[in-house]
Amino acid sequence: MGKKPKILVVGSFVMDQIVTTRVFPRQGQTILAERFNKAPGGKGANQAVQMARLGAQVTMCGKLGHDANGDEMRRTCEEAGIDTSCILYDDNAASGCSVIILEEQPNGGTENRILVVPGANMTITPEDAFLKDRIAEFDLVVLQLEIPMEINTIVAKYAHDKGVPVMLNPAPSAPLPEELLACLTYLSPNEHEARDLSGVAIGHEGSHVDEASVRAAAAKLGEKGVEKLLITIGSAGAALVEDGRFVLSQFVRPRRQGHRSDRSGRFVRRRVLRGGLQRPVLRGRPALCQPHGGPDGLPSRRDAVASHAGRGRCNHARRRERTGGLRYGTYLESRL
Repeated sequence: MGKKPKILVVGSFVMDQIVTTRVFPRQGQTILAERFNKAPGGKGANQAVQMARLGAQVTMCGKLGHDANGDEMRRTCEEAGIDTSCILYDDNAASGCSVIILEEQPNGGTENRILVVPGANMTITPEDAFLKDRIAEFDLVVLQLEIPMEINTIVAKYAHDKGVPVMLNPAPSAPLPEELLACLTYLSPNEHEARDLSGVAIGHEGSHVDEASVRAAAAKLGEKGVEKLLITIGSAGAALVEDGRFVLSQFVRPRRQGHRSDRSGRFVRRRVLRGGLQRPVLRGRPALCQPHGGPDGLPSRRDAVASHAGRGRCNHARRRERTGGLRYGTYLESRL
């Protein structure tokens, strides 16, 4: 086994608090709900846990409140083997959290309503920019948009100045400053975020993806400094444009599905997927998606290797592959 890559994640902690109900309360109404679940997360913390489980040496930097949610989220990271020595605390703000109401539908589906309280995530200041002297130690820096944009820009510039690759998952969708875009090595939006940033709609129908539209979006973003673009496209998988080459990886459903009653777990799983953690592993291989929600459902490196060995390479992806590319899975795979 080779040297483990050192990855720095600077991002958010959010404790998801999920209520499942058959009826959404009207104004002034109190009802008895079906279930309540909590799931430690946040886009940053989820990314850190996933990459640690894939075998990387991960350091997580973010801000928590002095509360039980913060303790649990830090503990989740530590249990995954993540270095938490760079985590900060705010003396006034609570740890970030969300309140998610899942309304079960008669047809078996769910409708959701979500309130997110950023809390301590948005209290990181430039004075907390404690990474300038350490950032050259890392092989990759990973960012998202659940912390102040100013902090993302500062950290990306630190890394860029030291020649460290920077990956940004631009979610939740927001305009990106030119100085941030100029420091990015990898940009990993979904199709909607890619359209917001480039002005180009990604064409796809079923598992077919319009290569020309992906290349057009990559060209637009390349004009702003982005070197490599990886777009996740729902059930169509993911597409990477890297050094002028195009790679498509199809989406593969989990081998085993959760119980039909586990709607809150499936919802959390979708949020984890949306957070950019279980994006497809490229090199023409299908994506790995685990059936359980929250950090416990994130696959280990052994899970990923077993899944890919069992499934092999899909013919469609093999036809469309031009070359291997880097993403969380491929980056780690290339270094382990």
